[in-house]
Amino acid sequence: MPISWNEIRDRSLAFSREWEKDKEIRHKHSVDPSVFMLAQKTLLMVI
Repeated sequence: MPISWNEIRDRSLAFSREWEKDKEIRHKHSVDPSVFMLAQKTLLMVI
């Protein structure tokens, strides 16, 4: 059974709120991309 427009709206609003909350957390814990490059190079040397 298809969902109603009200359900679509409610889900999208909940998603938007959660995304904004998570965005603050992601920004607070962001990592410099060079760290990922170093990790990748180290893994390639080990393998």
